[in-house]
Amino acid sequence: MLMTDGVPYPDAEAQRPEVISSARAERDKSVATFVVGIGSALPYDPDVYDPRFLARVALSGGVANPDCDPEELYDERKMCHLQISPVEKTSDELEAAFYAAINGVRSATASCELTLEPTGDLDPSRVNVVYVDPNGRESLVRQDASDGWTWDDPERPQKIELHGRACRALKAEPDGVVRVVVGCRAAIK
Repeated sequence: MLMTDGVPYPDAEAQRPEVISSARAERDKSVATFVVGIGSALPYDPDVYDPRFLARVALSGGVANPDCDPEELYDERKMCHLQISPVEKTSDELEAAFYAAINGVRSATASCELTLEPTGDLDPSRVNVVYVDPNGRESLVRQDASDGWTWDDPERPQKIELHGRACRALKAEPDGVVRVVVGCRAAIK
């Protein structure tokens, strides 16, 4: 995650292409670069804060906001990067904006694929998945290919894959936890 005030320093003109190239090179190694810009584009001055540069880094890093406009200067919903505008915000509002940006990245990177540690003879019919929300409430996730979980390979299970609502719940709650419980007959839809 790149959190920036929007312009490379000390030589922005020389460093802009290097930063964009670096994000592209990392993406080529399967490393995504999320970009969070912290600043105001009003009035637009690319030597002070440059949303167009941040858009190019986000696009090169492989995780630009969907349907973004790399030329957008003012509408945060259309920017390619995550934007935190400090203008006329209290410290509490800025803190909330930072948490929202970080949680947005966490949600985007949360995997709905759970790799199991080898434990010898695993009986796939005696495995359950439990989702624990950030408040500690537990919910049984049923074995279901639409809105639950399935094995990657029922004969030789190595991973559990979450689907539908189960996957969306995990991604929506960055502080949620998925537990795999072995020993009881699986709850099947």
